[in-house]
Amino acid sequence: MKKKIIILLFVTCIMTILTSCSGQGIIPGSGTDPFASLTNKTGEEVLVGVILNEVNENTNVIKDYLNNEIGPNLNMTFDFSEVLKNEDARVTFIENEFVKGAVGIINLDTSAAKSVIETCQRLGMYCHNQKSAFSDENPELTAALGNCGASSAGMQVAYKAAMDELLNDGQLHNVLIYSCAATGKQAESHYYSTLAVLQAMQEKYNLTYDRTIEEIAQSADVGPLVTGRSDVKIYLVSGNIRTNIVSALETGEYDIYACVAGYEEDANAIDAVEKAKNMDIKILATASIEARTAIGFSEKDTLGNNVLNYAVINPLTVAFAIDAAAIRNAVDGHADMYKVDGKAVQLFVEPWLCATAEEYAGLAQLDKPGTWVISGEEAKMLCVSFNSEATLQTSIDLLSSVSDSDALISRKLP
Repeated sequence: MKKKIIILLFVTCIMTILTSCSGQGIIPGSGTDPFASLTNKTGEEVLVGVILNEVNENTNVIKDYLNNEIGPNLNMTFDFSEVLKNEDARVTFIENEFVKGAVGIINLDTSAAKSVIETCQRLGMYCHNQKSAFSDENPELTAALGNCGASSAGMQVAYKAAMDELLNDGQLHNVLIYSCAATGKQAESHYYSTLAVLQAMQEKYNLTYDRTIEEIAQSADVGPLVTGRSDVKIYLVSGNIRTNIVSALETGEYDIYACVAGYEEDANAIDAVEKAKNMDIKILATASIEARTAIGFSEKDTLGNNVLNYAVINPLTVAFAIDAAAIRNAVDGHADMYKVDGKAVQLFVEPWLCATAEEYAGLAQLDKPGTWVISGEEAKMLCVSFNSEATLQTSIDLLSSVSDSDALISRKLP
């Protein structure tokens, strides 16, 4: 009983310190520098917390990859959050991880990057974010190791190429655009994907918008856009209210649905409209290697057309290899590797554009045990502890090598 009381008092004291301190924080045994205890943990097993932004069928793939591929190779273990709905929940998760001895956080909640980094800075933990650009977070903080996210330029190229093909049939098309978090450039990849769709429509049909496409792409608009033509319509839905998508689809006026996020939440509504209106709605969307994408390419709609026409696929696990390697290097004494001119760096994952069931069949064999896009052995080569010649450029080169899906399939599959 006495032992239990001592342990309870210890945990209570630690939590009081965590919740009452600001700025650098008071971290046991490190003076004024909360990172002093993380200067060199070479060879030690370390714990990392993972802040998830959603829980779905991909979550188990992510956990499998980190727990069974990356963890054993980089000598790391991982704790995963549930969906954390507010800042208090995020701070509590990070503080609890600190009490457990975690050295860093992999953060998937792009909207919370600033608060996550600041909390890590206060506690003396490293942080690596999955996002495509810096916004209001401070990349000069010691905690900040940078970002790895979908290449905005790559997303723009992929969406433009897909739209050009969809519009290249000699017909007039009306498009419904779901720009999601493009508003105010909250998500750079969403913004540049929306930009590409607007560009493709403008170039193909010689449209005249009432604003620049840059202004439209990052707007909070919900409704029809001015196109300068009565026979070509564009309906923009920004934000996260998908009921606006359904109501626009139900008019039967839009035969292309360009979605800069996943389309699965809208699949039933699209199917219902196609049946009711006896029409084919072409779908272009962001996807990953998952069951819904396979169904989209393999199944036919009521008119015998593919359900999914183009998928811009973001490799699911690639960024996690970069995240984990960054934290491994940092706790091994090489955090400066991820700073350029004193600021944390942005790294990019290039998307794969997929248009057919045959193409997807090849991609679908990746990101599984034995065919991970970046294997644990390859991730080790990003870490100085395992590869004395590893630098930031090593990570950049590896990301470039997995951008060509055809070459990757040839290399990874027997």
